[in-house]
Amino acid sequence: MVAVIILIPISRVYLGVHYPSDVLAGLLLGLATMLTAATIILPKKA
Repeated sequence: MVAVIILIPISRVYLGVHYPSDVLAGLLLGLATMLTAATIILPKKA
């Protein structure tokens, strides 16, 4: 799974489909979404 997360963005830049800044923005947006969802969904310790 980690290989897919790394190789797909590299291939998108290599093929000229996206700029590196697009890939970085997508990475940061995905990370922010994941952290927000985890904060809302996961139970908090008392």
